[in-house]
Amino acid sequence: MSSNLLAFAEAAWGAHWDSALTTETKEQVSAQVREEAERQGKDDEAVEYCLHQAFQNVTSELGKPPDSYVVDTGPDDDDEPDEPQNKLLPRRGLVKRPETGNIVGEDCLVTVRASEVKLLNVRWLWPNRIPCGKPVSNIGDPGVGKTTLAMAIAAHISEGRPWPDSAECPRGSVLIVSAEDGAADTLVPRLKAAGADLTRVHFYQTALKWEWRDDDELGTDIVAAHAHLSLAKDLKLLEATVRKIGDVALVLFDPAQAFIGGVDAHKNAEVRGLLTPLAQMAATQNFTCFLVDHLNKNITTAAIYRALGSVGWVAASRAVWLTAKDPQISGRRLWLPIKCNLGPDPGGLAFRLDAKRVRGLSEPVPVVVWEKEKVHTTASQVLAPVQTDHKPTMQEQVKEWLPQVLAHGPLAVERLQRAAAEQGFGWETVKIVRNQMPIKPVKAGRHWEWHLEKP
Repeated sequence: MSSNLLAFAEAAWGAHWDSALTTETKEQVSAQVREEAERQGKDDEAVEYCLHQAFQNVTSELGKPPDSYVVDTGPDDDDEPDEPQNKLLPRRGLVKRPETGNIVGEDCLVTVRASEVKLLNVRWLWPNRIPCGKPVSNIGDPGVGKTTLAMAIAAHISEGRPWPDSAECPRGSVLIVSAEDGAADTLVPRLKAAGADLTRVHFYQTALKWEWRDDDELGTDIVAAHAHLSLAKDLKLLEATVRKIGDVALVLFDPAQAFIGGVDAHKNAEVRGLLTPLAQMAATQNFTCFLVDHLNKNITTAAIYRALGSVGWVAASRAVWLTAKDPQISGRRLWLPIKCNLGPDPGGLAFRLDAKRVRGLSEPVPVVVWEKEKVHTTASQVLAPVQTDHKPTMQEQVKEWLPQVLAHGPLAVERLQRAAAEQGFGWETVKIVRNQMPIKPVKAGRHWEWHLEKP
């Protein structure tokens, strides 16, 4: 359905939000939306959908309407009860609730004919590499430069500076949601080194939520509470922030799995349930959702299955990139495509991490310096197991894997058991390794969690 018509309907409902919704005002909103629909060439089905959906959206945005905000159906001429109950009202696709007499929407599946779908070209933030309005993943081992690369990408967008392959870059704002690096000592210095327009880069700090609290002395009051952003619960807060900034072209999550709340990152259904609404919001608001995360330790599988957690992360992303050290050339980094669903394989790029002085800091900061030569190496070649005489033992593999999965916070033992099984690790081996590392079991309610103690 038309987003323009939906926005018009939201504005029409919103204009009456502080007054009682009588039959007269409801008909007025309906007439306004129908008139606009005729102007846009939309049919009755679109009108009914937008009227109902807009009411829900305004309710969600502005909160529940006042008690007086009910549908006044007007007195019956014969003072008899309305009949028949639950009767579909003419031309509205709405029903009358018998216990209250209020008009409510009828639950339904919304469909559209293929013949009515308007064709669109794929929009690109970076042609053939980063699509607009889609999730994109960038994965790699710790310490290879994923975050520094992300700051370089943000700098290009903030300035509208052409990409390293000379492709045009649309100018826009960037929202950075980071759980590992500080803005003051790490991210802003790298942005400055990369030449970013800092007025167009915004950092998430906390999720501020207002709560009613009762106090014996102060009485009932509303107070602000700080919470960690959860993509499972706080999408509306994220969307409101994107709308407030106004021209967001990229939202960066680094690392993405630090913001999934109680979702199990290794369960495909839960991951897809988390990412699908995020992808829909990115499409609606026209920003690229850039998900940074780590590799798993299963070196025997194909490159497309090397993302940490469920395959749902890769499946939801329209493009997946690998950041890795060049196995052949010391100091060189490679940025290689693993998956490109929306365009031709663009091939990889190479860069080095140089050190650059930034005014106000005593130490230089890393900055990406792109190379001009075309890269023919593939992600599969880089991630192929290195042939050596030494084959890592199970304990050695677990010792490398366990701190990685606990790096974003405590995990329930049940989730760790599933994750270990996916990697092919025996649980007894995992427990032996845990006792050799600074990992502490902690009782959390009815369950046990493992905490990685910070050095």
